[in-house]
Amino acid sequence: MMDLLAAVGRAAQGALKELSLESRGGESLPAFRVHIGALPGLREEPRREDFPLLLLRLLDFGDSVGKGKSTETESSTATVRILCGVWSEDDGSGGYHDVLNALARMRLHFLAHPLLEKKWRLTGKLEGSVFEEQAFPYWFGDLVTRWELRKPVEEFDVEEEIETYGSAYGNDQTRNWRHPGDAPDGVPEERTEK
Repeated sequence: MMDLLAAVGRAAQGALKELSLESRGGESLPAFRVHIGALPGLREEPRREDFPLLLLRLLDFGDSVGKGKSTETESSTATVRILCGVWSEDDGSGGYHDVLNALARMRLHFLAHPLLEKKWRLTGKLEGSVFEEQAFPYWFGDLVTRWELRKPVEEFDVEEEIETYGSAYGNDQTRNWRHPGDAPDGVPEERTEK
C-alpha cells in the first residue's frame, strides 16, 4: 500500500508543478511537499515554510470475491485521501482560490491519466471539497480517490492443485507435465516422462 501512496503523491505533485499560488504574491513557484500518513515533527502550529503541502492517507482497502451468473467477479480496491493545504495571510479569498485550483488540477490529471504507473487504475467516484471551516491563515481541501489494485493469484500446494485441476503444472512427479520454461519458448508439446 505504501507504493500506491507514494505513486499517488508523485502524480499529484506532478499535476501541481506549474501551479502559481495567488497567496504567494508573485514569489517563485513553490513545490508542494508530499507527506504520507502524517506531517513530520510535532508542532503546535505549522509554519509558513511547511506550505503548500499534500498529506496522503489510506482511508480503506478491501477485496471482494464472488461468483456471478456467467463469470467470476473479483475486485481489490484502496481509497486514498489527498489533503491539500496552503498558507495565505490574505484576508480575501486567495487561499480559497489556491486550494480550489490545486484540487481541480489534481482531479483533471487523475481523470486524464487513470492508469497510475501501470499498476493501479482509478475506479469508482473521485470526490473532493474545500473545507467549509478554515483555520486562517491555513486553507485546506481534500480529494478522495479510489484505486483498483492488482488481484493476487490464489496459491495451491501440489496436492491441492492435483485435486483441483487434475495435474500439477511444473510438477515433475506427475505423468504429463510441462516445464514452465516451455511457454515463453513457444514449445506447444508437453514433455512426458519416459
